Amino acid sequence: MATRFERYGERGLAAILPSPIWDLVGMKLVALSPGQATLEMPASPQIMNTQGMVHGGATSTLADTAMGAACWTLVEDNALFTTIELKVSFLKAVRSGTLTATGTIIRQGRSAAFAECSVTDGEGTLIARASCTFLLQAGASPAAG
Repeated sequence: MATRFERYGERGLAAILPSPIWDLVGMKLVALSPGQATLEMPASPQIMNTQGMVHGGATSTLADTAMGAACWTLVEDNALFTTIELKVSFLKAVRSGTLTATGTIIRQGRSAAFAECSVTDGEGTLIARASCTFLLQAGASPAAG
């Protein structure tokens, strides 16, 4: 069976699996290739903490989504996957601009995949590093496709 990337191509993720969280925080897909995805998110007032910095949960959401999009490209069309472990190290505060996250699948087996992600600010400075483990399961996808 073909992977989702083989079936739907570079723009498939946004078209096939739209998620309300993307709109809520302003994420957009920038690039998608087998095992890798890059997303952007503006440092908008909606995702700031009380100190005027991007909330760590928003940065974590961006990183998790970038790694999830990378995983999406490698799984078979009928597979389900979910994050079962997520670690984020915050390296620098961000108050404005655009955050860019690039998620990469490091290793994929039959039942799990491991990913890493770098999140940068508008100047390309590394602001966070993340890693996660996905549980992979064969089965009918709950989304169209």
